[in-house]
Amino acid sequence: MPFYYFIIAYNISLFYKKDSPIVSKLKSPAKTDFNINELIRGNIGMLEPQLKEKQVHIRGIYDEEKTMVHGDKDKISRVLQNLLSNAAKFSPECGVIEVETTLQGKKKVLISIKDEGPGISQEDQKYVFDRFFKSDTTRNEDKVGSGIGLAIAKEFMLAHGENITVKSEEGKGATFAFSLKLAEKE
Repeated sequence: MPFYYFIIAYNISLFYKKDSPIVSKLKSPAKTDFNINELIRGNIGMLEPQLKEKQVHIRGIYDEEKTMVHGDKDKISRVLQNLLSNAAKFSPECGVIEVETTLQGKKKVLISIKDEGPGISQEDQKYVFDRFFKSDTTRNEDKVGSGIGLAIAKEFMLAHGENITVKSEEGKGATFAFSLKLAEKE
């Protein structure tokens, strides 16, 4: 068995414990100001091989060219990596993923990622952010994953005082969205 499986198993076991050092780190983000659109574009770039393999295209829709937010850049990057990777994984060949930033008044921005995958049933949407949950429609398919990515994403967003949501209809894809506080203008 490859060594990285042991590392993954160890990290999963730490995450599973409520008082673990990983969980405590989740709750204390190191916040700075950064351009969320630039971070999104960078994370899309990291997915290029996966996107090319399936001929999936990503459409970026940004309210503004530069949207400065206040948050933990590394944690938000991990949230984006997870959501974009899932969208690419579940998108059909030649599918389209839409990533959109929408200003919500003068204090927040909504970031949404929409795919054209199989969607998530209403029942499964209740559990999709639970640790180790995998939808019944993906359990028997060739979809790799541990089922902790969305749980970690939710923890990161809660640490920011924000939330993450899913809207989906079976056969019509899924949209994951979260909001962030805009950086204060100087």
